[in-house]
Amino acid sequence: MIIGLTGNSGSGKTAVSDYLSKKYAYVLDCDKIYHELLSESPEMKKELTGLFGKSIIEDNKINRKALGEIVFNNDKKLKLLNRVAHKYVIIEVEKRIASYKGDKKLIVIDAPLLIEAGLHEICDEVWVIDAPLEIKAERISIRDHISIEKAKQRLSKQMNPEELKKYADHIIENTGSLHELLSYVDTLVKI
Repeated sequence: MIIGLTGNSGSGKTAVSDYLSKKYAYVLDCDKIYHELLSESPEMKKELTGLFGKSIIEDNKINRKALGEIVFNNDKKLKLLNRVAHKYVIIEVEKRIASYKGDKKLIVIDAPLLIEAGLHEICDEVWVIDAPLEIKAERISIRDHISIEKAKQRLSKQMNPEELKKYADHIIENTGSLHELLSYVDTLVKI
């Protein structure tokens, strides 16, 4: 069974993903896969340098900070980056699913942009984790050492939680303790 796990930053997705990884599932972390591809995929490197120039290369690898500076405040360039990144991440996720030979019966695709990338289409279920805006902003603020306002600004650029929930088979409202969150996750796992 393949579960797509998604949610806005600060929702608690990482806590759920880590728990599922330890207890139940083979987890494919799409952020990690993306970062691996940035440094290891010659095809992706060639395509991104073609779009954004050689200034994003440092020590023969893509410099994430330089790339981020180019796309951060430019929606058009960010969409270009996402289109390329999603293509390569999907290929890698599908490869890893096809080659998985482990003992866990559950595969989780942990992807903040699960819906935007179209990865939800290969999932048997989609789980959306959410929390109130103030809680998410506070968690981001603490985690990333930024102001609540900056955290809210980041959240405003992500898919609206109500839109995300339209794709959900299960909605996990993360408003209580970690124990409550993980206990609820246990009730969703059917293996």
